[in-house]
Amino acid sequence: MKKQHIILFWASGLFLGLMVCAYFACPLWKVAVPVMLFLSIATGVTGYNQLKKPKDS
Repeated sequence: MKKQHIILFWASGLFLGLMVCAYFACPLWKVAVPVMLFLSIATGVTGYNQLKKPKDS
């Protein structure tokens, strides 16, 4: 089974890519870009915290 932090890093990159696509293609880009940026940062920080979490807990 995949480790949770790997999946969260993948999701963070996906949200970052969707942010760029929304900027160029979405008519509501002024709403979509900040939302995708927030999701990307939130999943990246969560993945980093999962990575640094001690293995015994």
